[in-house]
Amino acid sequence: MELIERYLQAVNFWLPNRQAGDILAELSDDLRSQVEEQEAELGRALNESEIEATLKRCGHPMLAGGRYLPQQYLIGPALFPTYWLLIKIIFLWILIPVFLLVVGPIVFVASSDDTLSIVGSLWGSFWITAFMALCTITVLFATLERYQVKVSLFEKWNPAKLPPLRTGRRIPRSSSIVEIVFSVLAILWWTRIVQFPAVYGIEQAGIHNWSWGSVWLDFSRTCFVPVLLLLFAGVAIGGLNLARPVWTRSRWGIRAAMELISTGTLFSVLIPHWSDFTAMSQLISGEHATMQGMAFTATLTNMIVYLIMLVAALSYAGQGAYHFARFVRSNLDLRERKTDT
Repeated sequence: MELIERYLQAVNFWLPNRQAGDILAELSDDLRSQVEEQEAELGRALNESEIEATLKRCGHPMLAGGRYLPQQYLIGPALFPTYWLLIKIIFLWILIPVFLLVVGPIVFVASSDDTLSIVGSLWGSFWITAFMALCTITVLFATLERYQVKVSLFEKWNPAKLPPLRTGRRIPRSSSIVEIVFSVLAILWWTRIVQFPAVYGIEQAGIHNWSWGSVWLDFSRTCFVPVLLLLFAGVAIGGLNLARPVWTRSRWGIRAAMELISTGTLFSVLIPHWSDFTAMSQLISGEHATMQGMAFTATLTNMIVYLIMLVAALSYAGQGAYHFARFVRSNLDLRERKTDT
């Protein structure tokens, strides 16, 4: 049985030290039982080739040892669907549109290189930015996975402490996790701890004397604190929705208030700059043939930023109106139930 002993020795290398003795004893008994059963059927001792066939059926020592190891995940099955959804959102709804609609036009207008060099530079910048985004999201979710395992969040729970039944609308946990992650990333970017992907892509293309324009500079200077508070509120609301994923009357109201405040914050900058935007539109349409280099790039960037902020403000206004309507409706329903009782 020397071959079996050699096999057990090889398996032992891949086993956790604390459990190796018990696992090897169990595996040894199993292998010897198989050999004894075959010898009883054949009426003779197994030769070396037949023992080799038995060991092959058990698998390579590394695979055999791996079956006894605890399953480990960088991102486990509970969080992976949300992680994968967030990756698709970042690539399809943020990185690709930003590079196609913002970075690309700015670099093509401002750069004096040939088209092939510009495309190559943009392509490289895109994948560097995508890799940085992927690493950041992966580290965040791996931290969530590790923290969850460490505190055994899903094991130490008491059914008696479950919230009572509610008649509200359920909130998908995936959307709450996405909101938390996006809010944290936005806080890091807004406080200049990390750099916005578009800026990195433009600088990688060799354009350094560049800014977001007067509209954005005014917005980031005058609305820094309100935006930061709204982002922290987004993290708090996302955490609350993750813990208790049910829409309630108060949450409709808080969500409506946050979105309407966001709308007002954006319009507080957009309205004073409306005359500048119309002037820039006339300048672009009337003198685009004579404008050159950074002057044209600055004007175009300012217009793009203004339009993006305008779309965001209108989107917040629509969402705020919807959530406010739900808040009012929930109040009416509550009054009707009190009247009935």
